[in-house]
Amino acid sequence: MAAQQEECEVCEPGAPGWIVTFSDLMSLLLTFFVLLLSFADMEVKRFRQVAASLKEALGVQRDYVAEQLPMGTSVVKKEFTPGKQDQIDFENIDHRFTVDPSETREMERIATQQQEKDDLEEAKKNEQQIKELLKEDIKKGNIEVARDGTSIILRIREKATFKSGSSTLQKRFLPLLLKISKTLKGLKGQVDIVGHTDNIPISTNRFRSNWELSTSRAVSVAHALLKVSKINPKRVTIMGKGEMSPVASNDTVYERARNRRVEVVVRKSKTRKPSSY
Repeated sequence: MAAQQEECEVCEPGAPGWIVTFSDLMSLLLTFFVLLLSFADMEVKRFRQVAASLKEALGVQRDYVAEQLPMGTSVVKKEFTPGKQDQIDFENIDHRFTVDPSETREMERIATQQQEKDDLEEAKKNEQQIKELLKEDIKKGNIEVARDGTSIILRIREKATFKSGSSTLQKRFLPLLLKISKTLKGLKGQVDIVGHTDNIPISTNRFRSNWELSTSRAVSVAHALLKVSKINPKRVTIMGKGEMSPVASNDTVYERARNRRVEVVVRKSKTRKPSSY
């Protein structure tokens, strides 16, 4: 053992000489990369191109809608110091939400269905309330109350309003007119006043046809209704349909009497017109 220890060469103290050269090389490389980083500038356009490549290659990026520019979200420091505007290419930054059109259409369809359902329930409730208010006149056959979808239809019979072949309102119509005005007070929507006749032609010095008679009767009811109520005239539409929209056949006296009427129709402005039109 002593002989082996004597043969061992004495090691020189300190690190090998090549370590100094290697350390210098690493220091120079580090300095070089720090210098490169100090000259670097963020190019948004090139970043977007790289991101797009990653999206196609990996499928990891999605577009989310931003209603405003990104703000600081730190719970420690709520202030946000934006970068210099000249370093950011705002024209190439998309801040809009990307929404699937099919999802938008589905949401609109659901909202529309719910609105139609609510309108229908409201119309049913209004129909029952009006029938209760006009129940005496309904029993007398002076008026009918019907519903077509969300539209409420008040059919005023000729015997309660006009003499045969005339468009002058009778005085006995005033109490019923006041009740109709009361029913319209709480109803929203377009108010259509439509005159109808039977199929027997008329030709007098005053009316050349059933068209003129039905229109004149609708105008008379509209004027009287606007006098006793606070309905906005912009909501009111006047029409004369003559014998073109009967609710019964014209084969008997009773059926022809049903067709001679003035209808006051309250409908939602965006809904279709009732079938009786």
